[in-house]
Parts: sequence; structure tokens; C-alpha cells
Amino acid sequence: MTTRLATTLGMNGNYIGGGIGSNPSRSSSNLNVTTGVAPTPSLGMNLNSSEPLQRSSTSDDTSHNFVEAPRGSTNSHASDVRNSAPKKTRGFSRAIKTSTIMLTSGKRIEIHLDEDLGVPMGQVRNISSLLSHECGYQVRTHAPLLQAHWDDIDEDTKQKLIDGVTTNFDIDTKEPKWYKYICDNMRNRYNDYKHKLAKYYKSCESDEVARENPPIKLLRERDLSEWEWLCDHFLSEKYQKRSETNSINRSKKRWEHCGGSRPFSLYYHDHIEGGSQFPDIDTWGTTHMSKKKKNWVNDAAKDAHDEMIKRRMNILRISLMREPRWTRLL
Repeated sequence: MTTRLATTLGMNGNYIGGGIGSNPSRSSSNLNVTTGVAPTPSLGMNLNSSEPLQRSSTSDDTSHNFVEAPRGSTNSHASDVRNSAPKKTRGFSRAIKTSTIMLTSGKRIEIHLDEDLGVPMGQVRNISSLLSHECGYQVRTHAPLLQAHWDDIDEDTKQKLIDGVTTNFDIDTKEPKWYKYICDNMRNRYNDYKHKLAKYYKSCESDEVARENPPIKLLRERDLSEWEWLCDHFLSEKYQKRSETNSINRSKKRWEHCGGSRPFSLYYHDHIEGGSQFPDIDTWGTTHMSKKKKNWVNDAAKDAHDEMIKRRMNILRISLMREPRWTRLL
């Protein structure tokens, strides 16, 4: 019944929501609703070592709240940024929960990649989100910033970053499916990190102010030469053109989602397991309505949901009309 009704709605079983910048395990809904030479990097890691990246015992104490850059005077020091009051926005995950689980159990977290859903599964609750947070930690701590894009990073460095997740997760990163999944996840985390840094740069009154007041909390223990390189990159004509194009594309986006780092396919799977006849619609509600505020992310998302409900009612009505009369008495 579920498959037939969902198909009639024009949604496939792999529906995982409509949003730009989604991770590799997400796709868009089928409903007709509009949706220079760089200096040597200082990575804080030994690129010649064959050992996976290990977590620093001190770096977990570092906050990642976005800090508004000082404006006006260009004589302020970087310490002003460090001591300034942070904006009340969600900071980066420090993956502390993952380390706690591993240390408590005394072994690495067991995890497997579901063949049907294409997402990590395991005994630990929200394990896919934990893995995503771990990928983000590795990227923000060790990935070189002296590259314009993730795909510009050499394969040896990528492999070390990917192997870094094996500190807490029991994963064979040499398996093609795991390598691809983690690599794609880290690409998204790398883009997110670069976006945060670009957002800080653009919040500064001038390029000079940005260079004199690097975002210490975002850069953590990185060499400040990486920030200088990024400032040059943000000033480049190529970046400016790409940034303008991305801004135009974002302005066309009708809604955001509030599903977090958990793949939409897992929300979809949960609704199927719960007996939902329309898991596509229920997944949309789960990922586009705030649980705390009980509000839709915006009116467009609500309108799209209302349209889905109308279609559902029509499908149920047509299905009832096509059933033999005697079954209606049961």
C-alpha cells in the first residue's frame, strides 16, 4: 500500500527532501514544487606519516562560535577578536560525544553502511550524525585551507583525513563504498568550513581589517599564513564571480530544512517502520517544521505540505471508490 500510494504521489522511495547543499545521501523530491603559488601549508599533522590523524587532547576545548569582526579602526589586534563577545549562533560540533562513547565502551564504534538506504547504521543512536560530526572535526582541524576546493587537495592528504575517522569508528576506509561516502561527507564539511571563514571575511569593514583581525576561534591553532592566503583568495576575481553566482542561486531557494546532519533517508525509513502510508509527506513535515517552535521553516514549505495533503486526500478518495463495495463494510 505504501509503495503504490507514494508512487501515485509522484515520489520515489528514495525521497529525501528538497534543499540546496544537501549531502550525497540526499536528493530532491519529485513533487512539482519549485524548489599564485600557495605557501607551504601548516596542518598540524605529519603528511609523511602513515598513521591516521589523531585527535588533540587540547583542541576539543576550543569553541567555534562565529565572531563578528571589529569595525572601523584598523589598528585593533587579533586578540580583540579572541576576547570579543560571540554571536549567539550554533557553533561547530567538536565530536566530544563520539570520543566519550568510544572511551566508555573501550572499543571503537561499530558501524556499517546500509546497502538500501546508503547511510551509516549501527547500535548507537544517530550514528550517521556522529560520523558526520567526526568528519567535520577532521576537516576543520587538519584539512589544508590553501586550496580553493576540496577536489584540489591531493589524494594522499585526503586519505589521511579519511583514515582519521578510524580513531573512533570501526571502519575499513579502503573499501570503495566507505571511501566514497566519507570523502563526499568531508567535501560538504570542507565547503561549510570555508563558507564560515568567508562569512567572517565579508563581515569585516575592509580587507585590511580582516587581515589584522583573523578569526582565531575559527582558525583554531592554524598558521595565520593560511588566513592571509584565504584573504587573497576571497579578493580574487574568480572567487568573486563564483560567489556572486552562488548568491543568486541561494536567493532562488524556496526553503531551508531543519533536519540537521541526519540523512533524510533515515527519517523516511523511520516513518515506514512506524507504519506511515505516506512517508514522503511525513518526512517533509519532520524536516521542515521546527520541533521546538512547532512552526514551519517558512510559508513556502507549509504551502508545499498543504499541497501534498490535498493530493493524499484525492488518492485516498480515488482508492476508496475503486475498491469493491463489500470491502467498504469491513
